[in-house]
Amino acid sequence: MKPSTLVLVAFKIIEEAYMAHFRVEFRFDDRKMGPSGNTIRLESTNQPTAIGKATRQYWKTLTRKERFDAGRKMTVVCIRYDGEG
Repeated sequence: MKPSTLVLVAFKIIEEAYMAHFRVEFRFDDRKMGPSGNTIRLESTNQPTAIGKATRQYWKTLTRKERFDAGRKMTVVCIRYDGEG
């Protein structure tokens, strides 16, 4: 193995040790359907990073009108949990 490959393998092992599971829930009032939202589960090293990743992921799924409604008043709940449950 090359030294650079060893560094990457060591970094991956350290990164996995620090990763935590987060569940990020988004809620907002849609103009047509009323209360709307979604829950995204992901792994991240800390809570702000988890919220940022989940927001980018969720924002891509919304239409232009839904983005406008969500931008006016959206509630974000981030919960750290253990395991896959």
